[in-house]
Amino acid sequence: IAYPTTVVFNQSIIHEYDGHNNAEEILEFIEDLRNPSVVTLTPETFNSLVRRDEVWMVDFYAPWCGPCQALMPEWKRMARLLNGYISVGSVDCQKYNVFCSQERVNAFPEIRLYPVKTNSPYNF
Repeated sequence: IAYPTTVVFNQSIIHEYDGHNNAEEILEFIEDLRNPSVVTLTPETFNSLVRRDEVWMVDFYAPWCGPCQALMPEWKRMARLLNGYISVGSVDCQKYNVFCSQERVNAFPEIRLYPVKTNSPYNF
């Protein structure tokens, strides 16, 4: 553990903040806990949410992936900026590895844009 360590207790869940210790970034962290900007997708919610009447950007990631961890703060910031225009989600491919294999996710992070009502994403 590094010091100082900033944590937020939300009922019995501990959320550890690992960003810079300045007011703006800490407030962003708390706001994102209260109103998540990125939808955490499971295989079930992916199929019910992503392929309908909205445009989605989806990040397929693994928690152990360094570039994925580096992307996450910017991914959340982007989701806040695009709120109301497109939906933004993330899929944990370590947790849902069978689903990610079925979706042919080849590397991490893999970002895909899903246009309205399509099964063919654009990969980035």
